[in-house]
Amino acid sequence: MVLLLFGGCVSSMTDQDKGKMQATTSTGRTVSTSAAPKDPTALARFVATIDGSPTSYRITVKVGTKKIDVKLAHTASHGSCGSELLRVFELRLAASLPIGASVTVVWSQPQSAPSGPKEAYIHLAEPGKDATENPYGISLNEQLVAEGNAVLDPPIRRSEEAPPVAEQVLTVRAGATVETAAYIDALSAADIAAWNSRVGAIADCRVRVDREDEQRRQRWGADRKPGTDDDPPHDYSNNGSSSGGGGGESRLCRRHWWC
Repeated sequence: MVLLLFGGCVSSMTDQDKGKMQATTSTGRTVSTSAAPKDPTALARFVATIDGSPTSYRITVKVGTKKIDVKLAHTASHGSCGSELLRVFELRLAASLPIGASVTVVWSQPQSAPSGPKEAYIHLAEPGKDATENPYGISLNEQLVAEGNAVLDPPIRRSEEAPPVAEQVLTVRAGATVETAAYIDALSAADIAAWNSRVGAIADCRVRVDREDEQRRQRWGADRKPGTDDDPPHDYSNNGSSSGGGGGESRLCRRHWWC
């Protein structure tokens, strides 16, 4: 009879009752508790809204009453193109992430940063809809890099002394999780395409880099390095001027014992 009554009680639980759990204390006393929502920092991805104006190093999102600081994973506005990227990068962030915007946040490395903004990939919601836990479209990280208004982080070095680009990308990818490796692939492909096609702020950076490279070539020869055999001759004379009664001594000779 008792079992029948117990079964009847279970079957007649209301929706409100279903949101509660029975917990037993160490003294054997049973208490009623409510199921707590999951901590978003413990999830691989979650839905949030933008809270406050974003910057290059901090984007504040809100889940319920909880505020979390994040930053775009593997997406930078510094490196060799930092002077061209920083301002436009922050302008694009502000335009893409207005306060109240619904977004999907995908952690780059869950629980990887005990303090400070954690790195994440942010997906904007489908136009006219709210974001869901299933990311829509490409990440904002990739979008900014593809536009030429951000670069892969760590930035790819393209000097003659730097390792091959593919090798640098593999180094970055080695630190990604299985779930987020595809983001690194997309970001690196977007970075290379933007650099080669000279788009966005990268175009301005390439103009400056090319100008500086030409200046080094004119000063130090084809290898752009001082003190090598292909250095063009430099005029170290004192423009023919003389001091005192002598014919003048060149600055080059004043620094060497054989003159």
